[in-house]
Amino acid sequence: MKWRYWTWLFKGLNGKPGIVKFWNRWLFLHIAIATALTIWISMPLAEVARTMMLPLAGIFIGLSFAWAGNAQALLQSDEIEKMVEKHEDGIENYIYTFQTAILVILISLIGWGLAGLEAFSSVPHCYITFALYLISSIALRECWHVVLGSQLMILARYKIKQADVSTDTNESSREE
Repeated sequence: MKWRYWTWLFKGLNGKPGIVKFWNRWLFLHIAIATALTIWISMPLAEVARTMMLPLAGIFIGLSFAWAGNAQALLQSDEIEKMVEKHEDGIENYIYTFQTAILVILISLIGWGLAGLEAFSSVPHCYITFALYLISSIALRECWHVVLGSQLMILARYKIKQADVSTDTNESSREE
């Protein structure tokens, strides 16, 4: 099996590139949030980073990795295998979507970590601050999507299982 994550992310396999998932109406909300925070928060960036880093890391890592584990278990079920066969990129789309959420979270954490170390002192303050608030807002959404994706797979698995039971019942009553 060939690992095709970067191809999926930037070019797509059989469908749209994975990066397209970020180009939607919510991007404008993230830009608005980042702009507002950049304007309203006047603390030095390194101080903001030191204040935010530990809680941000705990929340993002805890939620996302816990739910990603749940999603991984779900993806291995027969019912979800039936569902992913219907998607043009198959199971890779679901796996790579979860992986992208973790990637965004890690980029956010690395960015804030570097800001806490004052690694961006040569970059104009407003640009890097805006970028960090933007990626943090997107990371928050991705953290939510990991939870939501897992919940939707639980519901899909239940519905597929119910449909299979219903089909089996109908077939056995026709045989009698």
